Amino acid sequence: MLNLPAEPGTVGVVLLALGALVALLVFAPLVERIGAEVGGRRGERAPSWLVAGALAITVAGAPFGLWRVVEDIRKTAPITPEHARYVGAETKRIDGELVERVAALIPRNATYGVVVSEGAYEVIREGLPYWLGYALLPRRQARDARGAEWIVAWGGTPASLGIRARPPQLVGRNRLADREPVYVAEAAS
Repeated sequence: MLNLPAEPGTVGVVLLALGALVALLVFAPLVERIGAEVGGRRGERAPSWLVAGALAITVAGAPFGLWRVVEDIRKTAPITPEHARYVGAETKRIDGELVERVAALIPRNATYGVVVSEGAYEVIREGLPYWLGYALLPRRQARDARGAEWIVAWGGTPASLGIRARPPQLVGRNRLADREPVYVAEAAS
């Protein structure tokens, strides 16, 4: 997610280590007592250790889990409603404002095809069709752009990307990645 660290970082590692230490100190002496509670026979340690281990892992992760929830809320709470509309697209380097402009140009009952320049970032080439499939509903995305009524061309004109279409309209330039041009055109008849 945008603005959130992918790794636990120093604080997270310290909290996990402290949680593990507390869990070990609390549950290791209680193994026999836990065994009696779970019905294990005296001398059989496997069920006792299994239950104690599960409880210890839960306790060990609790400080980190609580810290991470608070930290995530602290980082995401300042996101404005305007930014929240585009945050999903922006994590894939897709300019959400351009997607809204594309939606305004394609009729709601139309089909559209997506073509993306080979020069575009891989995350855009892979993510754009999925993002548009959601963002342009109720319009229907064609599997092959050549069979669609409308063409969304990202990174070049439909013609430069190998699709026949009527003269395209420049929707704008992607402000998140190399200012790639984005075009919409009605398919050639």
